[in-house]
Amino acid sequence: MLTRVLRPWAAGPGHHRKAERPMAFLKQVDDNLIEVRIPLDKECIIVGREGGCDVQVEFPAVSRSHAQITQESSKFFLQDLNSRNGTKLNGEKISSKELLKHGDKIEFSTKEFIFYSLDGLNEQTGSGLITPRMIPSSGRAEDSDDASIMREFRKIGDDVEPSPFVAKELRESKIIACFPAQTDQLNPLIARVAPSKLLQVLQLMDALRRIRNREEVFEAAASKMQEFFPSMERIAFVEETDSSHRIRVIFAGGRVPDSSSELCIPLIQRTIRDSDALLYAEQRRKSVTDVPRISDLSNCYIMCVPVLEANGVCCGAIQMDCSDDERGFDAVDLERLTILTHVIAFALEHCDDRVTGC
Repeated sequence: MLTRVLRPWAAGPGHHRKAERPMAFLKQVDDNLIEVRIPLDKECIIVGREGGCDVQVEFPAVSRSHAQITQESSKFFLQDLNSRNGTKLNGEKISSKELLKHGDKIEFSTKEFIFYSLDGLNEQTGSGLITPRMIPSSGRAEDSDDASIMREFRKIGDDVEPSPFVAKELRESKIIACFPAQTDQLNPLIARVAPSKLLQVLQLMDALRRIRNREEVFEAAASKMQEFFPSMERIAFVEETDSSHRIRVIFAGGRVPDSSSELCIPLIQRTIRDSDALLYAEQRRKSVTDVPRISDLSNCYIMCVPVLEANGVCCGAIQMDCSDDERGFDAVDLERLTILTHVIAFALEHCDDRVTGC
């Protein structure tokens, strides 16, 4: 039996709802790849099978009152409530009250959740209150050594010179997930939530199977990505044009009608260079204020996945971004995009107007 419902909580005795925006939440992806995000907006959250629990997990192996998550100041703690099948934190069964950190995996019996914390993301990325530098298509930033905030607004057809900042490397602390994208390395990626991943592969194959034009492939693939990734805001396809590592924007779009995209060139260059799929995150200020506030922060998540030819050579990349505080990308999303990108690469290789490379 699958987890069917995670109920919104009703305030009970001793459970006080906070007025401000939740500083943390849980995310679950079930076997049908339905994302459930649960804000931790009370001082004590009870997780269990019983209907009166704040978070109801309808699964026989979960105890009636299985575990609790408590908030003390800005910290969150996990404690098992003598459940029959136990609670695990990052694969280890817990026997006492444990501090939660951003990105921790929690298992109530066999049901998996990921813990996300606004403060934890700030500590993980080390970016703090950063005001983003927006670089127009005609300009470059020659005076910054922070590759994590290098952005360029680019349109379809733009050629982009290699960034000098990729040599300084992206901040490793901001990389949430990274793994090789070659076909022979996909088994571990496919294993988790395999049925739902297979379903999306089949749906994408069906959408692309009759298309023989590259532009139409990109448009159809972008449309399916919006369906598969509800939190996606923008997507861009780029290809490496020559041995000097210049890249060209061959498709850019998103939920807001526009033909431009905000590209992170160092991230794309590293993805193409190493043929690795990357999930990158940082916190940025939405606006400049005299006194920095938590409400000024915006979490930015970027997935970048290489497009690989049949011989394993990387000819380009797909970048996808989102800045939704409660629906950010995670490692499972990166796994899905990596697998789906192989389908897109196959479709591109069979286009009538295929060019050298992608």
